[in-house]
Amino acid sequence: MLHFRLIDYALKPISLNPLKSLRFDTHVQDSIANIKIFQIFTNDEPCPIECDYSLPILDQGVIESLKVQLPDGSILVSHIEEKEKAAEDYSDAISQGHTATMANIIQNKALNVFIGNLGPGEKLSIEVTIVYPLESDEDFWKIVVPSGLIPESIYN
Repeated sequence: MLHFRLIDYALKPISLNPLKSLRFDTHVQDSIANIKIFQIFTNDEPCPIECDYSLPILDQGVIESLKVQLPDGSILVSHIEEKEKAAEDYSDAISQGHTATMANIIQNKALNVFIGNLGPGEKLSIEVTIVYPLESDEDFWKIVVPSGLIPESIYN
């Protein structure tokens, strides 16, 4: 499920959803689906916020890439680090006043993404690419996009 936990740096809970745009691009070749998820987050609060959310990982799915465009326009491409080192770098960046992101995989079931120190009025874009084998049903392929990838606020 795509859920949000927002905290401003005065430790007040925030109830607004910073996700402003969500788009899926899907490419199918043979029996493999390549889904790119594009998300844009904007901080409408008067103070910096931290956001974390989880994207479910499909059975037999693989996270191929994670790219983040920061408010200053720079683009970060994911790489693998020790969990403790990644958490330390994330914390250091936030304490120095920088916008920071970090992601980790929980039991091969979900990708947790953390966005820290997103300043008032700032926008951040995330692109996640997931690759997975398609299921067949007689003469056609099934493309499945779990409802958990779509925020509940879109349903309401």
